[in-house]
Amino acid sequence: MSSRERTGVRDLRYSRWHREDSVRRYLTAREAWSLGYIDIDDCEFCRHCKVPLALIETQVSDGQPKAAPVTARLAWLAGIPAYSVSVVPGDVEEIALFRVQQIAPTRGSVEPMLPGAYARLLRGFRDRHLCEPSAPTELTEDRPRTGAVR
Repeated sequence: MSSRERTGVRDLRYSRWHREDSVRRYLTAREAWSLGYIDIDDCEFCRHCKVPLALIETQVSDGQPKAAPVTARLAWLAGIPAYSVSVVPGDVEEIALFRVQQIAPTRGSVEPMLPGAYARLLRGFRDRHLCEPSAPTELTEDRPRTGAVR
């Protein structure tokens, strides 16, 4: 994510195209159903060495954070924590409250956080991180792959 919001608009074309009803134009119903898909809402990372620090699933909601099992699995595979966060709207494009639940490597309880406390949680990922300045920022063929490809 860039430091500043660029457009304020999210293009939903790919999201609509990837839906089962849409992809059935090209695949069988079973094949279309099998194309599971999530968007990754937030990958916190080190700006210096580009190492991912945490995955966060967000939703605007007055309710509890969602389960987000795929995000939890990705974080577990990457060896980083994952959180599910409900963002409670406040006045005029502000956030009143965050409801935060760690979902990987273990599932914790839901913790309400004011915006300042949530900002400190995000900063904490960097505080506990040992920067790897020599870490590659591009994947190469000799790097291990996760997940089998058929």
